[in-house]
Amino acid sequence: MIRAIAKLEPLRVLFRESCFASDADKLNIYEQFKQFCGWSAEESYRRIHVM
Repeated sequence: MIRAIAKLEPLRVLFRESCFASDADKLNIYEQFKQFCGWSAEESYRRIHVM
């Protein structure tokens, strides 16, 4: 699913807190977007929001 979202080249991404089983899963999302979108660490933390 992350790859499909990343292919759309979003400006921002919003996830619901309840979608993640653990904090490690949340961190993995940041890493995946860095890899697939070419975002820096700063960009990924600025563009991805977990509510």
